[in-house]
Amino acid sequence: MADFFVENVVKSYRANEHPSYRLWQEKRKKRKKQNISSYKKKKRKKHLIDIYA
Repeated sequence: MADFFVENVVKSYRANEHPSYRLWQEKRKKRKKQNISSYKKKKRKKHLIDIYA
C-alpha cells in the first residue's frame, strides 16, 4: 500500500513538472468553467420555458 502511494506521488510530481501537462490542466479548467456556465444557461432557459408554458 505504501509503495503504491509513493509511486503515485512520484508520478503526479513528474506530471506536474511537465509543461504540456500544466497547459492541459489550464485548458481543462477553462473548459470545465465553460461547461458549467453553458449548463446553467440551458437550465435557466428551460426554467423560463416552464414558467411561460
